Amino acid sequence: MTGQTKLAYVGHSQGTIQFFLLPTVRPDIIPKIAFYGALAPIAFEYNCRSILLRLLSDLDIPELYELVGRKQFLPGIHILDKVDPILCGIEPPLCNDILGLLCGPTNDLNDTRIQVYVSGTPADTSVKNMIHWQQAIEQNKFQMFDYGSPTKNEQIYGPNYPTPPQYNLSMITFPTGLYSGTDDWLADPTDVNKLISLLPQQSIVQQIVVVGFAHLDFVWGMKAPEKVYFPMISQIEKYLGNGVI
Repeated sequence: MTGQTKLAYVGHSQGTIQFFLLPTVRPDIIPKIAFYGALAPIAFEYNCRSILLRLLSDLDIPELYELVGRKQFLPGIHILDKVDPILCGIEPPLCNDILGLLCGPTNDLNDTRIQVYVSGTPADTSVKNMIHWQQAIEQNKFQMFDYGSPTKNEQIYGPNYPTPPQYNLSMITFPTGLYSGTDDWLADPTDVNKLISLLPQQSIVQQIVVVGFAHLDFVWGMKAPEKVYFPMISQIEKYLGNGVI
């Protein structure tokens, strides 16, 4: 409808995971990408410092959900959507502390907007997705879902895959910008550096590390436009063209 032959994609957090794996499962997409902007980029989670995610993993909470036949993780989250804004309106520092347990501490949020931020966050997801996150924390691999046994894996992936196939990061051959933070507990700098080492270096056309940024600062931070958005938009314009954003 637009007449464009290529597009630019910007993802944050899990939205970067999805795009890092996309060329492996849909290589036909590669020529159609003009630029990929990865905010808080994630492929590996072995060094994840998120207290809440680590606790979920250590206690096998997602596995317990699956064991009792639940498919949806935090299905009652809509209740929190109503409670969180009220609570955060009364005590914004408490909300900052809770968000910090998940994503890392931040000094860049506008406290007067906390009620808006948490009106849709956190959100529910599938139990299978949470188990996949747990596997990433425990296994230090960027791979497809592990079904728990060679037999089950081979049923899903084929006879040559007793373990899940790895996603091929060398297939990220389109221009890519990476935007990470030193205080990001989900996209930990050590894991980001491992990701960078496995990407084709010629594909990385912009790399910005923001000192003091935590995971949510890339979407909520007051300095995000200056530190990240404006430089990234210049790359989109360079590779996609002016007037098409």
